[in-house]
Amino acid sequence: MRGPFRDTLSGFLPGLHPVTKVVLGCGIGIYALFLKNPYALGILLLCVVAAVASLRPRLSLSRLGPWFVWLAAFAAANVLATRNPVHAVTYTLRLVVFLLAMPLFSLTTSASELAAFLSRLPVPPGVAVSILLMWRFFPTLAEEVRRLRLFVRLWGTSWPLSKRIYRGLLVPLVFFRLRYSERLTLALELRGFSPGLSRSCRQAPVFRLRDAVTLGAMVSLMGLCGVWEWARP
Repeated sequence: MRGPFRDTLSGFLPGLHPVTKVVLGCGIGIYALFLKNPYALGILLLCVVAAVASLRPRLSLSRLGPWFVWLAAFAAANVLATRNPVHAVTYTLRLVVFLLAMPLFSLTTSASELAAFLSRLPVPPGVAVSILLMWRFFPTLAEEVRRLRLFVRLWGTSWPLSKRIYRGLLVPLVFFRLRYSERLTLALELRGFSPGLSRSCRQAPVFRLRDAVTLGAMVSLMGLCGVWEWARP
Protein backbone atom coordinates (compact mmCIF):
# COMPACT_ATOMS: atom_id res chain seq x y z
CA MET A 1 0.00 0.00 0.00
CA ARG A 2 1.19 3.47 -0.85
CA GLY A 3 0.13 6.77 0.60
CA PRO A 4 -1.95 9.39 -1.19
CA PHE A 5 1.19 11.28 -2.25
CA ARG A 6 3.98 10.19 -4.53
CA ASP A 7 7.33 9.26 -3.10
CA THR A 8 9.09 12.03 -5.06
CA LEU A 9 7.29 15.37 -5.21
CA SER A 10 8.09 17.99 -7.79
CA GLY A 11 6.63 21.32 -8.67
CA PHE A 12 6.39 24.81 -7.24
CA LEU A 13 5.44 24.08 -3.64
CA PRO A 14 8.09 21.43 -2.79
CA GLY A 15 10.80 23.72 -4.21
CA LEU A 16 10.11 26.51 -1.73
CA HIS A 17 12.37 27.31 1.19
CA PRO A 18 11.44 25.38 4.37
CA VAL A 19 10.86 28.66 6.23
CA THR A 20 8.42 29.74 3.52
CA LYS A 21 6.51 26.49 3.85
CA VAL A 22 6.43 26.77 7.64
CA VAL A 23 5.07 30.32 7.47
CA LEU A 24 2.66 29.34 4.68
CA GLY A 25 1.15 26.33 6.45
CA CYS A 26 1.16 27.62 10.02
CA GLY A 27 0.15 31.15 9.02
CA ILE A 28 -2.93 30.09 7.07
CA GLY A 29 -3.89 27.44 9.63
CA ILE A 30 -3.68 29.82 12.59
CA TYR A 31 -5.28 32.70 10.68
CA ALA A 32 -8.30 30.51 9.92
CA LEU A 33 -8.96 30.19 13.65
CA PHE A 34 -9.68 33.93 13.86
CA LEU A 35 -12.11 34.07 10.91
CA LYS A 36 -15.84 33.80 11.49
CA ASN A 37 -17.13 34.59 8.01
CA PRO A 38 -17.79 31.40 6.01
CA TYR A 39 -17.07 33.20 2.74
CA ALA A 40 -13.62 34.29 3.94
CA LEU A 41 -12.95 30.75 5.13
CA GLY A 42 -14.15 29.44 1.76
CA ILE A 43 -11.56 31.61 -0.02
CA LEU A 44 -8.82 30.23 2.22
CA LEU A 45 -10.07 26.68 1.67
CA LEU A 46 -10.02 27.05 -2.12
CA CYS A 47 -6.40 28.26 -2.04
CA VAL A 48 -5.30 25.46 0.31
CA VAL A 49 -7.08 22.83 -1.80
CA ALA A 50 -5.38 24.23 -4.90
CA ALA A 51 -1.99 23.98 -3.14
CA VAL A 52 -2.67 20.37 -2.13
CA ALA A 53 -3.98 19.53 -5.62
CA SER A 54 -0.75 20.85 -7.15
CA LEU A 55 1.00 17.91 -5.45
CA ARG A 56 -1.18 15.58 -7.57
CA PRO A 57 -2.22 13.20 -4.78
CA ARG A 58 -3.61 9.75 -5.54
CA LEU A 59 -7.17 10.06 -4.28
CA SER A 60 -10.00 7.57 -4.33
CA LEU A 61 -13.42 7.16 -2.79
CA SER A 62 -12.05 4.70 -0.25
CA ARG A 63 -9.58 7.35 0.96
CA LEU A 64 -11.92 10.35 0.91
CA GLY A 65 -15.13 8.59 1.97
CA PRO A 66 -14.32 8.24 5.69
CA TRP A 67 -13.19 11.87 5.86
CA PHE A 68 -16.41 13.11 4.24
CA VAL A 69 -18.47 10.99 6.64
CA TRP A 70 -16.50 12.31 9.62
CA LEU A 71 -16.88 15.95 8.49
CA ALA A 72 -20.60 15.45 7.89
CA ALA A 73 -20.96 14.03 11.39
CA PHE A 74 -18.94 16.95 12.79
CA ALA A 75 -21.15 19.47 10.99
CA ALA A 76 -24.32 17.69 12.14
CA ALA A 77 -23.09 17.69 15.74
CA ASN A 78 -22.42 21.44 15.49
CA VAL A 79 -25.91 22.06 14.13
CA LEU A 80 -27.43 20.16 17.03
CA ALA A 81 -25.22 21.94 19.56
CA THR A 82 -25.54 25.52 18.27
CA ARG A 83 -28.91 25.39 16.50
CA ASN A 84 -27.27 27.59 13.88
CA PRO A 85 -26.34 26.13 10.46
CA VAL A 86 -24.10 29.10 9.65
CA HIS A 87 -21.99 28.51 12.76
CA ALA A 88 -21.81 24.80 11.93
CA VAL A 89 -20.54 25.55 8.41
CA THR A 90 -18.05 28.07 9.83
CA TYR A 91 -16.61 25.61 12.36
CA THR A 92 -16.40 22.87 9.74
CA LEU A 93 -14.63 25.09 7.20
CA ARG A 94 -12.24 26.31 9.89
CA LEU A 95 -11.37 22.74 10.82
CA VAL A 96 -10.82 21.69 7.20
CA VAL A 97 -8.56 24.67 6.47
CA PHE A 98 -6.56 24.00 9.62
CA LEU A 99 -6.15 20.27 8.89
CA LEU A 100 -5.10 20.87 5.28
CA ALA A 101 -2.82 23.87 5.82
CA MET A 102 -0.75 22.66 8.75
CA PRO A 103 0.68 19.50 7.04
CA LEU A 104 1.82 21.42 3.93
CA PHE A 105 5.31 21.71 5.39
CA SER A 106 5.64 18.05 6.35
CA LEU A 107 4.21 16.76 3.06
CA THR A 108 6.57 18.79 0.89
CA THR A 109 9.80 18.71 2.92
CA SER A 110 12.15 15.73 2.82
CA ALA A 111 14.42 14.68 5.67
CA SER A 112 17.50 15.94 3.79
CA GLU A 113 15.93 19.38 3.30
CA LEU A 114 15.00 19.51 6.97
CA ALA A 115 18.54 18.53 7.96
CA ALA A 116 20.01 21.27 5.76
CA PHE A 117 17.55 23.76 7.22
CA LEU A 118 18.32 22.80 10.82
CA SER A 119 22.06 23.02 10.16
CA ARG A 120 21.69 26.76 9.55
CA LEU A 121 19.91 27.34 12.86
CA PRO A 122 21.50 27.57 16.32
CA VAL A 123 19.94 24.25 17.29
CA PRO A 124 21.91 21.80 19.48
CA PRO A 125 23.00 18.74 17.46
CA GLY A 126 21.16 16.36 19.77
CA VAL A 127 17.88 18.24 19.27
CA ALA A 128 18.37 18.31 15.49
CA VAL A 129 18.99 14.56 15.39
CA SER A 130 15.89 13.91 17.52
CA ILE A 131 13.75 16.00 15.17
CA LEU A 132 15.09 14.14 12.14
CA LEU A 133 14.43 10.76 13.74
CA MET A 134 10.83 11.72 14.53
CA TRP A 135 10.44 13.13 11.02
CA ARG A 136 11.28 9.76 9.49
CA PHE A 137 9.58 7.63 12.15
CA PHE A 138 5.98 8.72 11.66
CA PRO A 139 5.86 8.22 7.83
CA THR A 140 7.48 4.81 8.33
CA LEU A 141 4.97 3.98 11.06
CA ALA A 142 2.06 5.03 8.85
CA GLU A 143 3.36 2.81 6.03
CA GLU A 144 3.66 -0.12 8.43
CA VAL A 145 0.09 0.40 9.65
CA ARG A 146 -1.17 0.37 6.05
CA ARG A 147 0.67 -2.88 5.41
CA LEU A 148 -0.76 -4.49 8.54
CA ARG A 149 -4.29 -3.47 7.60
CA LEU A 150 -3.81 -4.88 4.11
CA PHE A 151 -2.46 -8.12 5.56
CA VAL A 152 -5.46 -8.53 7.88
CA ARG A 153 -7.81 -7.77 5.00
CA LEU A 154 -6.14 -10.32 2.68
CA TRP A 155 -6.01 -12.88 5.45
CA GLY A 156 -9.79 -12.76 5.66
CA THR A 157 -9.86 -13.45 9.37
CA SER A 158 -13.16 -13.56 11.24
CA TRP A 159 -11.72 -12.03 14.41
CA PRO A 160 -13.86 -9.50 16.25
CA LEU A 161 -12.81 -5.86 16.08
CA SER A 162 -11.06 -5.86 19.47
CA LYS A 163 -8.91 -8.87 18.56
CA ARG A 164 -8.09 -7.43 15.14
CA ILE A 165 -6.88 -4.21 16.76
CA TYR A 166 -4.86 -6.04 19.43
CA ARG A 167 -3.42 -9.02 17.54
CA GLY A 168 -3.48 -7.60 14.05
CA LEU A 169 -2.20 -4.09 14.83
CA LEU A 170 -0.88 -3.37 18.32
CA VAL A 171 1.25 -6.50 18.83
CA PRO A 172 2.96 -6.27 15.39
CA LEU A 173 3.62 -2.56 15.97
CA VAL A 174 5.56 -3.36 19.15
CA PHE A 175 7.91 -5.63 17.19
CA PHE A 176 8.09 -3.04 14.42
CA ARG A 177 9.32 -0.38 16.89
CA LEU A 178 11.95 -2.77 18.27
CA ARG A 179 13.12 -3.66 14.77
CA TYR A 180 13.17 0.00 13.73
CA SER A 181 15.26 1.00 16.75
CA GLU A 182 17.75 -1.80 16.12
CA ARG A 183 18.13 -0.97 12.43
CA LEU A 184 18.56 2.72 13.20
CA THR A 185 21.21 2.06 15.83
CA LEU A 186 23.17 -0.23 13.52
CA ALA A 187 22.97 2.28 10.67
CA LEU A 188 24.31 5.09 12.87
CA GLU A 189 27.17 2.90 14.16
CA LEU A 190 28.15 1.71 10.67
CA ARG A 191 28.31 5.27 9.39
CA GLY A 192 30.31 6.47 12.39
CA PHE A 193 27.71 9.07 13.19
CA SER A 194 28.29 11.56 15.99
CA PRO A 195 26.10 14.63 16.66
CA GLY A 196 29.14 16.77 17.40
CA LEU A 197 30.81 16.22 14.02
CA SER A 198 30.28 18.70 11.22
CA ARG A 199 28.98 17.53 7.86
CA SER A 200 30.39 18.91 4.61
CA CYS A 201 28.10 17.05 2.14
CA ARG A 202 25.12 19.32 2.36
CA GLN A 203 23.41 22.03 0.36
CA ALA A 204 21.67 24.58 2.52
CA PRO A 205 18.37 25.92 1.14
CA VAL A 206 18.43 29.46 -0.27
CA PHE A 207 15.66 32.03 -0.03
CA ARG A 208 14.71 32.89 -3.63
CA LEU A 209 12.41 35.26 -5.48
CA ARG A 210 9.61 32.69 -5.65
CA ASP A 211 9.65 32.49 -1.85
CA ALA A 212 9.13 36.24 -1.60
CA VAL A 213 6.36 36.08 -4.23
CA THR A 214 4.65 33.23 -2.36
CA LEU A 215 4.77 35.06 0.97
CA GLY A 216 3.48 38.21 -0.72
CA ALA A 217 0.60 36.26 -2.23
CA MET A 218 -0.19 34.77 1.17
CA VAL A 219 -0.27 38.22 2.79
CA SER A 220 -2.53 39.49 -0.01
CA LEU A 221 -4.84 36.51 0.44
CA MET A 222 -5.05 37.12 4.18
CA GLY A 223 -5.75 40.79 3.51
CA LEU A 224 -8.60 39.88 1.15
CA CYS A 225 -10.10 37.52 3.72
CA GLY A 226 -9.67 40.19 6.40
CA VAL A 227 -11.53 42.75 4.29
CA TRP A 228 -14.32 40.23 3.73
CA GLU A 229 -14.37 39.45 7.47
CA TRP A 230 -14.14 42.88 9.09
CA ALA A 231 -14.60 45.63 6.47
CA ARG A 232 -17.78 44.41 4.78
CA PRO A 233 -21.01 45.70 6.31
